[in-house]
Amino acid sequence: MTRHQIFNAPATLPESKRRAALELHVRKAFPFSDPEFAAYWRGTEASVYAWDRAAIHSALDEAHVPRSTRILPETFVRNPGTNEARMVAMLEGFEGQLWQEGFLAASRWWPARPSNLEWSNFLRTTGLTPNGIEVAPEPLELALQDRPWTEGPFSLVDLINALQTRRAIGIAATVALCPFVLAGTSVIGLSVAESNVRAEIATLSQANQGIRQDRAASFANLEAIVEFMRLSAYPPQAKVLGTALKLLEPSGVRIVSWTFDRGTLEIILRGKQELDPTAYITMFEREDVFESVGGTLVGQERDLQLRMSVSKLANL
Repeated sequence: MTRHQIFNAPATLPESKRRAALELHVRKAFPFSDPEFAAYWRGTEASVYAWDRAAIHSALDEAHVPRSTRILPETFVRNPGTNEARMVAMLEGFEGQLWQEGFLAASRWWPARPSNLEWSNFLRTTGLTPNGIEVAPEPLELALQDRPWTEGPFSLVDLINALQTRRAIGIAATVALCPFVLAGTSVIGLSVAESNVRAEIATLSQANQGIRQDRAASFANLEAIVEFMRLSAYPPQAKVLGTALKLLEPSGVRIVSWTFDRGTLEIILRGKQELDPTAYITMFEREDVFESVGGTLVGQERDLQLRMSVSKLANL
């Protein structure tokens, strides 16, 4: 099951830090203990779909699909709108959409075609004020695209990834209570009875009440955290660490020490064999995130100590 919401980042927050701020918002705003999400940005606004990671992993396991399968909202692989309120026939149910200058500003899902009253109520929730009862439009039948429209044209990186892997595209349906589907050479529907889903949601809601209260308390000062992030000229350490781990992954080398202080990063690497400082200095300097990389072997384990600067406002 997924839910949709609009997120507005502070205009003063650097673009490189908006993803981290969105991650904090998702954990606070959506009722999942371990959420995953996909988002489409327009300036400082993000149209966000979020879902429960554990529930999707369970569905993937049941369908004998690898957990590495990419999960996407179904809306992101059907043609977007421009300036309109429309109804789209989905693989499971129907989605009401409000588009504003190519941006999905509101979404509502129904398991069956909505009545005129349900459609009018949806329009009112989006801020539109229909006169009386609006007649629900005919559902649009939009073909599934080969790739999500949120990612723009096909790039050389996409081609390399396509040659290296043949992962199917997981398509998440659009709003709460909408089952997920998977699309590869064929489409597999994972149908769930609505009554059973509602009962399961009620059970999970009661069981997770304490977790949700703790999470709400943890993120009560989200705005303060975002403002604090804005004061730093450097990208979040989690993003820097992710970049470093991605560089080291093919070699099997691990990080045994990590020290970051005002833009200066010092790490110690350990491998199964003695490491070549020149090779790893060259590897890190190829990334725009790292500058002025130097290294030397240290200790009895012949670990490699690297010291470098992190680029300000690096776009990770």
